[in-house]
Amino acid sequence: MNSSPEELTEMVDRLARFFFLAKRYGTRLHAEADISTGERAVLFEIEQEGPRTVPQMADRRGISRQAIQKTVDSLVARGLTDKRVAKGDLRSRTIHLTRQGKIFVRQLKKRERQDALSIKADIPIEELRKTAQFMDWLEMNLARRIAELDHEGDVDD
Repeated sequence: MNSSPEELTEMVDRLARFFFLAKRYGTRLHAEADISTGERAVLFEIEQEGPRTVPQMADRRGISRQAIQKTVDSLVARGLTDKRVAKGDLRSRTIHLTRQGKIFVRQLKKRERQDALSIKADIPIEELRKTAQFMDWLEMNLARRIAELDHEGDVDD
């Protein structure tokens, strides 16, 4: 039996609530490191995917370039990232982790792994994988729907 539209919208609402809960958790977990969840996200994205431009990071999150720029500027001021001329485009800058930034990310990951042990509740790996699979499906379909809605807004009647 397939889910109803109400069940799907309730799931999106639950995920939104979860986002804010996870944000509070991250803020408290990393309070000593004095890093925001947004800064952590930027550092982890660069660490996982390599150097990125501010527009790439903003587009991925669906937020303004100015918001990402503010986050990047804070990370640059702390010596965790730096800006370099992008290959093939002298006007564009890519954001890189500095040596200090790489060490800092490793420390954050270690702290997160250690804390995960305190909240792990013997969740079967199959359940985690199903949840990840569902999240991938939902992310893909919401992104597709956003593109459709953006396109509908561009059409002149």
